[in-house]
Amino acid sequence: MKILILPVFLAINLFAIAPSDFAYKSTIDTSKEHGLVTFELPLFVYEKSTTSHLNDIAVFDANKRQMPQNIITPQTVHSNMETIALPFKRFEVIKKENREQVTLTYDKKTIALTALKDINNSDYLVDASNMRAGIDYLQILSDDAEYMVKTDITYSNNLKDWHLAAQGEVLAKMQMQGSRLLKERITLHTPPENFLMIHTRSPININKIIAYKQRIKAQQPTLTQLTYTRAQNKGEPVIDFELPPTLRLDTLHIELPRGEQFYHFKFLRRHQTDASWELFTSSEFYRLQNNRLVKDTITLNSRARYYRIEASQGFYLPKKLQLFFTYQHKKLTFMAQGTPPYTLYYGSLKAKVPNTNLGTRFTILNATVQAPHLVNPQALELDKKPRDKRAILVWISLIIGVMVLGLVSYKLLKEIKEK
Repeated sequence: MKILILPVFLAINLFAIAPSDFAYKSTIDTSKEHGLVTFELPLFVYEKSTTSHLNDIAVFDANKRQMPQNIITPQTVHSNMETIALPFKRFEVIKKENREQVTLTYDKKTIALTALKDINNSDYLVDASNMRAGIDYLQILSDDAEYMVKTDITYSNNLKDWHLAAQGEVLAKMQMQGSRLLKERITLHTPPENFLMIHTRSPININKIIAYKQRIKAQQPTLTQLTYTRAQNKGEPVIDFELPPTLRLDTLHIELPRGEQFYHFKFLRRHQTDASWELFTSSEFYRLQNNRLVKDTITLNSRARYYRIEASQGFYLPKKLQLFFTYQHKKLTFMAQGTPPYTLYYGSLKAKVPNTNLGTRFTILNATVQAPHLVNPQALELDKKPRDKRAILVWISLIIGVMVLGLVSYKLLKEIKEK
């Protein structure tokens, strides 16, 4: 049986990924020997990769051992919930002419409210001037033991014109048969206003009001300058440029000559040099001044190898312009559990590197590891005579079969002799 282990071991190692399978490498600079390391893949990795899914990229340590890794597309939009405790004041009704007209006093001013009905002596004016981006919802806290009340909320910018933001919303704190009912939040989605009026149809003592607003922050894309060539198509000037097919072209920025001009361009693409050009979009571009709109960027979201820009009929291509682009960045995360330094290998027609689920228990480590810097891509020499893995696997299978057959024959002969 021990004899059979050797060919099986050789078969397993035959298909293991090795640094010699790749054409390029870059050193990863990191100050940590262990932990989770995350960094953004630079543009030259996309240029040297041979697959659209970037699965010919691997990280090895100093002992040529492959590290567990994962390649993801990071979010470009981040959101966080802003919370702030709002100052408020309780009112006393001093005049009530009818159910439609009520007056309240605040800082020696008389405020007329016409949007609310059934005003009682526990209405609250809330200063929301610090929430200029608006309010998504309010959390209204009370120190009363139990309550269930319907609540109306209005908003105003000048304490005169009031608009309804919520009507008949229930606030509750109750204990029933061992179960606790607690509802403290009211959804508003109000525009930016200075004041809110909270009217509870039954009196409760409010001790704190917290405003919530979700803020969304979009990460600004980095512009990368694009090298292009000028050519002729049927006697008309065109602009040609090339991008790695592994890269998704998100936006194209055209820096046009200064001056009040109007342009209209057509955008074409193809995946191979012998394929026909495909027109996939067109757009106008402005280069206006004097505080007027300047449009110089177009969203493409395209993945192709070759691109061409042509002027639409009746327009022309400027002689001097610069091209910049943004693309979908990807991040590589690997577990630095080997011997440093670590090296990134990429560009292979043979290696197919799977993603590893690194889990969430390493998030804290991720925050403590400095982002590495990839430097100096170095060309490696691929095997001049690549290994024919299928043929070798067939030979190994034949050897195992012969060994198994010999072992069975040996046992049969041994049993015959014993008889």
